[in-house]
Amino acid sequence: MSLRMLKPSIIGVFLLLTTIALLCYQVIAGALAMGTSNAFAYRNIKLIEILNQKFLNGISRSISSVYIQGAIDFIITTPLIYLLFVASIIFFILHAFTKVK
Repeated sequence: MSLRMLKPSIIGVFLLLTTIALLCYQVIAGALAMGTSNAFAYRNIKLIEILNQKFLNGISRSISSVYIQGAIDFIITTPLIYLLFVASIIFFILHAFTKVK
């Protein structure tokens, strides 16, 4: 058995660590935004907040299928933590189905 990690597992570990780092950032930012009140101000980061508005308008004009537009809208409005976690799980599954030569 080889101890060498395959590319999908390395990418999966990187995405999982990025997810954990982003979660820690959001928790710390929520605690700092709390200030002197007792209301915890946790806020999810979404792709729609990161992407340029010109890019988003280009997507809505260039794609004619309503179903594809709906899928893209779902992806860009989903919190980034969920997207990274699902992507890491997908890469771990890819690693499980690939064999080391």
